[in-house]
Order: sequence, then structure tokens, then C-alpha cells
Amino acid sequence: MYKKRQKEIVLTLTDHLKSDWLKFRYRTLDKYFTRERILTLDRLIVLVIRGLRMPIQNAINKFFRQLGLIDLLPTASAYSQARDKFKGELFLELNQTILRIFYRADEDYEKIVSLWKGRRLLGIDCSMINLPDTDELRRKYSLSKNGGEVQRVQAQCSLVYDLLNDITINATLGKQKAEKEYIFDNHDEYINEASDIAVLDMNYADYSVMAYFISKNKYFVIRDRLTHTFRQVWEFARDPERKDEIITLEVTGKQRQRVRKNRLPRQIRLRLIKVRLYDGRDEILLTNLFDKSITPEDFKEVYQKRWNQETYFDRLKNILSIEKFSGFSDQIIKQDFYGTVFLSSLESVMIKDADVELRERSKDLKYEEKVNRSVSLSTMIDYTVDLFLNEKKTIDEKFEELTVFLLKNPVTVRPHRKYERKVRSSYLKLRYYKYKKKNIS
Repeated sequence: MYKKRQKEIVLTLTDHLKSDWLKFRYRTLDKYFTRERILTLDRLIVLVIRGLRMPIQNAINKFFRQLGLIDLLPTASAYSQARDKFKGELFLELNQTILRIFYRADEDYEKIVSLWKGRRLLGIDCSMINLPDTDELRRKYSLSKNGGEVQRVQAQCSLVYDLLNDITINATLGKQKAEKEYIFDNHDEYINEASDIAVLDMNYADYSVMAYFISKNKYFVIRDRLTHTFRQVWEFARDPERKDEIITLEVTGKQRQRVRKNRLPRQIRLRLIKVRLYDGRDEILLTNLFDKSITPEDFKEVYQKRWNQETYFDRLKNILSIEKFSGFSDQIIKQDFYGTVFLSSLESVMIKDADVELRERSKDLKYEEKVNRSVSLSTMIDYTVDLFLNEKKTIDEKFEELTVFLLKNPVTVRPHRKYERKVRSSYLKLRYYKYKKKNIS
């Protein structure tokens, strides 16, 4: 079902990697990539992905061995200098290429794209990323402090993530700021009217955020933070008889200046939904979806899908080791981060046919099987050279081989399993990272 889309994505990306427009748009100086060298842009792009979380010279050795070009083997120093020639944002352009093909509006759209009642569910969330401690990165990003002393250099990443299709729609990296500011400054154009629902955690339960979405005719579902909430919401939460109702909120005193500056509505209508969690607690969801055919149980299902973005951050940090950067400059940080985002989107699209095959294969079993994401991410890293640079194999041969690897060692899906989050001591965390954690190599 997905194979046609997958092949089109790989062939289009292969063409883009060799295109002049990509070189000219994302080179750091006009003089770069004007002559043919060993480390061409397409090789550099694949080598950055292939070398994620690996000692540089080892990555170079494996890469050129796969290409059969050992006699042209460059040094780690030459590779590092070549990386200074292109911007990390290039990987966001490649990610958008994936999105344009995967979400193309045609007769196959609803067969290809997983939707909830005809709409995409888009999670928006932030996470802090630890960076190397250099003067350049201290100036560019944020400093975490404890007792007045600087502890580490950190960047804040904010992502728009398709919760049902496991694809990053947009990503940005910058200094720490209020999480809602990324919606206003970076993400708005990636959220469509009518066809998307933004699913947000309690950090976004803010009048200006909701007024902004309403003014743009865009839908949201937000978990309320009951410790600092609106009076009407608090009264609704305290009354056990009230489950689903519509209220009108007036702009708060703290928000008046922003609302006036951005010409946002001074009054908004909200639907309040009370949902019961598995542990017996009640949560309040705020939304501008007023269709009564969408029940509280439906909204509970929607908000639970936000967990997929939490597991995505877990994959970034613990499987792909996003904080294990291959250099110390801002350019390298962006290449590694945005390269990882691109790789994860590519992997999510490329495993879909294998996932369908595993579901069919396991339909008579007690539990459904799906692709093992640790295995598939490792496979995609290994297979990028073949996918984009190997001209000796046809696209069908490449896909046949890749599918064999993706079907190996599947995981079992056991619904409604839940685990308490363990708080580990610093000693146990250090021991885990030194001895137990298995990095992709």
C-alpha cells in the first residue's frame, strides 16, 4: 500500500541530494561546491546521517568501504572542514520533501495517512537538549544554573509531530523561552485550518494560545493545569456532576497587552471536557471542537495519543543519542540535530509497509506485532548509503533487502500496559549510560 509513496520519496531525495539548487541554497559561502571534490554534498549529507553517534574516522572508513572507494579515503580533519560548507537547515528542507510526497492530496491520501475522524493529530512540545560547553554555544543558547553557578549549556527544541503517523512536521532549536512562543513564531504555518487538531500539554493552557488558535480558525485540545487555571474551569473541575459543557472566557489582566498587540479576541468560547484516567484521577481538557458527536471518550482517546510524542523524544535521546554531538560548533550541532529529525521521519515512512505485513502476519496471534523501532532506526542508518548513493542496485532490489531487515525481531503490542516512571539517582543514571545503554553504531 505504501510502497509507491516510499519509492517516490527515495528517488526524489536522491535527485535532490545531487541538485545544484540544494548546494546553492544551503552552502555557507558562495565559493563552496563549485568544483567536484571527493566529499561532494550528497556524500556529506549521507555521511552525516551514517556517522551519527559514531567516532568520526570510523564513520568515514565504513562509509567509503560501502562505496568501494577506499583509495579515496579522506581524513577526519578534511571531513570536519567540509561540513562547515553547508547549513544544518538543509535537513529540514529534505524533511519537507518527505512531507510533500507523503501528505500529497490525491485519491490515495486517506489510505496512506492515518487520521482521526478525518483530521491529523499534531502534538506540539518542547524539550531541553544538553550541548557541549563552548564559548560559541554559550552565546548562542541558554545556560542552566543551580545556586547561581552555571551547570550546563542547553538548547530548547520545539517540535510539531504527527501523533498518528510518527513524522516530525517542523522542528526548531534555540534559546530557552516560553513554550507557547514557538507556536506564534515558528509553527503556525505548519498547522492547517479544519484538517488538523493541535494536541497540547498543560504548559500551553494559556488564554493567548487558545485565542490565537481561535482567531486562525484552527482546532486544539489542551490539558488544563488545575493549579493555575481560570475560575470557571476550576468550578467545573470541582463539580462531579459536570462532565461536558461550553463556557465563555474573558481575557485575563495579564494577557490584555498581548491580546491587544496581536489583535486577538478579548472573549473566547471553550468546551470543557472531564475525563477519568486509568488511575482514577480526573483531567480537564479545553477545546474549540464543539461537535457533540465527539464525545468525552473520544477526547480522552485524542489526548492519550500525545504519549506518542513523549516516546519520540525518548527515541531521540536514548536510541539516537541526540545529545552525543559529533562536534562543538553551532553548525555541527544543527546538522546533527536536524539530520536526526530527518532520519527519524524517513524511518517512520519507510517502515509502514513492514508494519502492515507484521499486523497481517500476527492477526491470529494473541497480540499484534509491529516493527522494532530500535532495529529499524539502526537499519536506516546503515542503509542510507545504499538507498541514496548505490547506483548498482535497482530501487526494487534496495526495497526488497530493506524489508527483510525491518521484519526481523518485531515487538509485541500489549494494549493498556502502563509503567510507573522511576526516579533514578545520579549514580544509577551514570551507571546506565556507561554500561547498559546500547548506542546505535
